Amino acid sequence: MAQLRILKSKDYTRLPWKNGLGYTEQIVIHPGESDFASGDFLWRLSTAPVNSPGPFSLFPEHERFLTIIQGSGIELSHGQKKISLPAFTPYQFSGALETSCELPFGPVVDLNFFWRPEKSSVHFEIVNFQKGEEFLWAPEGLTNFLFLAEGRVQAGEHSLECFDTLYAQGETGLLLQSLSPRSRGISIGLKGVDE
Repeated sequence: MAQLRILKSKDYTRLPWKNGLGYTEQIVIHPGESDFASGDFLWRLSTAPVNSPGPFSLFPEHERFLTIIQGSGIELSHGQKKISLPAFTPYQFSGALETSCELPFGPVVDLNFFWRPEKSSVHFEIVNFQKGEEFLWAPEGLTNFLFLAEGRVQAGEHSLECFDTLYAQGETGLLLQSLSPRSRGISIGLKGVDE
């Protein structure tokens, strides 16, 4: 039976970016006593507003997943390689890559998940459902997250508001129901050692 927790957006921890050029809202980090800036963590889930073009922080020991959850999209550059990333498009890249961004459509908010690829594998899915529609959330990992980017959702006896996170440890099978005309979330499932 999975252990479920609701992580409320008001309780996230605000920290400066590693490069000092902005701030991040840390949702959860493992191990809990890890220092984000030093990179001594196994995995980390966070959001961040990106209000101006510029370089991303480097995380040479981590793989990184990013998707835009607010705003119309972002343009990323890894040296000469450019990637146009519309909202709610999952994108995975190495934290060791020198990366910068442009904001052709204005400021955005992104969701980030970092993990050590030699320790874990990760599955990502964008989840969309309409009011009254039930969705069985059964992610592939033993450590799982559902970040609610739009709408309101009933998850069993729990209610998720926009930008809240459902955190489940153990095999999970949970019926979700949208309480809004449309709800959208990002499901992340983590498998591996030291989850």
